[in-house]
Order: sequence, then C-alpha cells, then structure tokens
Amino acid sequence: MKAPGKFGWVAAVLFIFLGGLADASPNRLVRVKERLLGTDGTAYAVLRTEFDNCGSYLERNTKVYFIERFPDGSTPEKSTLLSEIQSNLDGTHNNPNVLPTTRVVTRDDNLSLTEALLRYPLSEAETWDATKLARLSSDPASGISLDGRVRVASGPEIEELFSGPSEKDQWKISEAFEQGGCVFLSLEMAMSEDGPQTRLLGLGRNLSDQVNAHLEKEDIYLSAGSFGTREEALERVKAWKADEKMQVTYLKWEVWSRRLPTDKTDYVLVLAGTREMLEGERSKRIEEKIGIKFEAVSSERFIERTRVP
Repeated sequence: MKAPGKFGWVAAVLFIFLGGLADASPNRLVRVKERLLGTDGTAYAVLRTEFDNCGSYLERNTKVYFIERFPDGSTPEKSTLLSEIQSNLDGTHNNPNVLPTTRVVTRDDNLSLTEALLRYPLSEAETWDATKLARLSSDPASGISLDGRVRVASGPEIEELFSGPSEKDQWKISEAFEQGGCVFLSLEMAMSEDGPQTRLLGLGRNLSDQVNAHLEKEDIYLSAGSFGTREEALERVKAWKADEKMQVTYLKWEVWSRRLPTDKTDYVLVLAGTREMLEGERSKRIEEKIGIKFEAVSSERFIERTRVP
C-alpha cells in the first residue's frame, strides 16, 4: 500500500479539522431584553423577549412575555408567556437564501393588545440627559441612589429583577427616562454564564416625584417658617389661603422635611421658584403685600418634598 504524499497528509488534516468545526456547538446563550409597554402610574407593563441559541448554530428559540410590575410591592410580579417560537435551519445545503423553518410552540390568545394598552396607556417618553444620569450612583450591595440621598432601589430588589445573579455579574444603569409621570431605569448586565441581560425598573409615581423634587431642588429657598410636623405646616398654608386679606393663593408653596444637626427632623414651609423671587427684589414686594417675613434657608439638609395643594 502506497503511503500518502505530502499533499495527501495536508488534505487529511484539513478534513479532520473542518469536520470537527462542523460538529462543534456554540456555548448556549440566552439574551434577554425588556421594553416598556405602558404605565398607569401605580403599575407598569413590559414586554420581555428571551432569545435562546439552544447551544446550536441551526436552532433558535424565542419567548415573549407580558409582565406586570407593581413598584409599591402590594402585588407580586405577574408574568404571562405570550408566545414561544422555534426556528430551525437546514444544515445540509449551502444556499444562503433558504430561510429557517419556524414552529409556534406556545401562544396565548387570552390577552388582547387593546386591553393591555387600555390598562397601561402609552405616552411620550422623555429621556434623561447625561447630566441627570450622572447623579445616579449604583452599588451591587446598596443598590441605586440619587445624589447619595434618595434611595431609588435596594441591592436585593435589583437582584430579584435579575433572578439572583452570581457574584461575578455586575449590572449598570444604561438609560433613564420618564413616561406617564414615572421614572424608569434600564439596567444592563453581562451575565457570566448567559448572554447580555436587560431589565426595566419602574420607580412608581410617589418615588418618581421625590426623585424629580431633588433634581429640581434649588440651593436656597425663601422660608415662611419651620414646624414640628408636616401637618402643622400644611395647616398654616391652609389658614393663610382661607384669609382673603393674605392674598397668598397665587403663590406656589412646598413643605420639605429637613434633618437638623441634632438628627431631629423639622418641616420647612418654602416658596417654590425662589430664584425668580429673589430677582429684582420681588420677594420684598411680596412680603409687604401679604405681611409674611421670609428667611433664606439652605436646602442642603432637605429630605422629602410635599406639594401643597
């Protein structure tokens, strides 16, 4: 028997190598993306799409979920599998124009899109700019906060969103936007054992209002006094508004809780838009008109805002 020549050995090695590549399978990766469908202010709905390569070059599996989340924690997350579609590519041919065959594994016809949109209406989203986004700080253990003062989400809350990632997995805030009066954060994580994951975190209307309060907060406010309780401050404004001689109904008031150096808390009654009031000594004219003496106070220790109706 004649031994194979030089080119015969090369051909044999290439045949074995290429054959091994053909038989090899990629690592299984599951990519997850979430996008907001809508919100009613107390809850929000997202569409989650899971792309699974099934550890194969020829097979794909795609699942779409309708998920309802309740930021106040009153109701557990609700998840409905809307559809599951399996795609298969015939690997026995070399025609790039042949499309994969698809099969509907699961579909749910009980939930109508009309019903979902009526429950969670769509509205225009306003994306945060880089300046706002930079005021959010994140840490795997403590979670997310604004300016280190307003806790947006705890570490365990975010872990639950990602179904308990491993210690090697690190999430980050990729985007923030407002829709329907609520703030939403898009979180990304490059999972160590799966593909990239995204989750959508909605803050709820009350927390969103506090976040916006601190984003809008001025350095200095004109204060009409401090009180031991929030109710006392609100009652004082109510009494002023009831007195027609005071003429304060056109003014925009806010009550801020404030942490004192003694760690006690008081409640400061302030005018919104103080910067405009100080321009052109407008505040002095207002003092003379309504008979209230204002004092300029720093907002450094302000904690939580209450809007005065």
